[in-house]
Amino acid sequence: MSLPVSFNAIHAAPGAFFSLTCGHHGTPQGLALQRGSPANQSLYVGLLPAGYEQPVFLPFHAEETRDQELAYDVDRAQNGPKAGLAGLKDIKRSYKYATDAFCASVPDSADLQFTIATPFYPIPDPDDPASSIEQAMLATAPVVVAELRIRNNDKHGVCRGIFGLGFKDEEQGLADLADAELGKEVKGFAMRGQLGYAARVKGGGSVFPVQAFGMSKLHKKEVGLERLGNAGVLTFDVGPGEEEILEIVCAGFLEGTVTTRHKGRYWYTRYFPSLASVLTLGFKQHTMRFDKAYDMSVEFEAQVSSLSKQFLAAHAVRSYFGSSQLLEVGGQPYYIVNEGGYVMMNTLDLSIDHVFFELTWSPWLVRNILDNFLQFYSYTDKVRDPLTGDEYPGGISFTHDQGFHNQFSPRGYSSYERAKYTG
Repeated sequence: MSLPVSFNAIHAAPGAFFSLTCGHHGTPQGLALQRGSPANQSLYVGLLPAGYEQPVFLPFHAEETRDQELAYDVDRAQNGPKAGLAGLKDIKRSYKYATDAFCASVPDSADLQFTIATPFYPIPDPDDPASSIEQAMLATAPVVVAELRIRNNDKHGVCRGIFGLGFKDEEQGLADLADAELGKEVKGFAMRGQLGYAARVKGGGSVFPVQAFGMSKLHKKEVGLERLGNAGVLTFDVGPGEEEILEIVCAGFLEGTVTTRHKGRYWYTRYFPSLASVLTLGFKQHTMRFDKAYDMSVEFEAQVSSLSKQFLAAHAVRSYFGSSQLLEVGGQPYYIVNEGGYVMMNTLDLSIDHVFFELTWSPWLVRNILDNFLQFYSYTDKVRDPLTGDEYPGGISFTHDQGFHNQFSPRGYSSYERAKYTG
């Protein structure tokens, strides 16, 4: 079986409704938080080879976009040019159970490998006295780790690696993260303290943050920080004949109440006070998470020999986690799996499908889902003869779902059913 190269994969942390979507050529992607679709950003992963004037990128962005700087220049805005990015060619992809790697080369100049690791760990049962805070932090941290490996094959010039995001008009408020938040070796950006990404050079080295309007400026570390800019990238230099690895952590963070009716906050806020604290843990666990991801992929392939089944399982598990939420409601855990792009909460017929995976991963979540259906989303109904319209005593029933897009339905109701509705 020959696997495709251009497709999106949802790289996510369990229970956070947070993801890094990446992989489809020529379309928006990036970081998403509580969104039932891929992110609407440009993901910049590329390099400036020695002797080149403009960088080349993996095609993880729309082919053309208008420079946001034109919003501050009325004369240029009327006839401003569209900006384009040069793309890397002959991209190879290795899509595994817990890793996703992209490789490309600039002939006779440099090699690039971008890898995302998404291992997952059992979420400890809060009622189990043997569970620990450390286990809970490891399993529920809203992070995705990645690395950008650049090999400079030029014997004389410096090559520059680039990683970052470009945000659209509807997402304003990009800011660089202060050294005091992450440490001097780590540089990063955050969107309103809710979405963030940061990086450091493995083994030591300098990361140069660049914030700008124009995509043509993203490789120029001397540009520094144009804080009105909609794009923020992290750059690093690779000397002649050398190889460097940029360790990357992406994170999401929402504090406070995020649902209605049943007032819920994310379970991870028990352990993390801020976005910076999540990013910090991601760097502490970066190597461990990569090692775990590689081990999980090898173990899975040893169990499942079919390439098509490996592909489907890798997709299914990632999408499942990207739709999951572990909340605290009234001091108790409340687990939700949203129905993909519909974002209906705990659709019951799909909850049944998930049982087989959940029982091997974190079995207490099955009990949690069923208990909440019984307590909040069950009711006693009548049965109706469709021919005569006569009604008769029925029994206990369960709703189709528990709400829609963070809005819990009233007790005994879902977002879907309607009385006496057919079809």
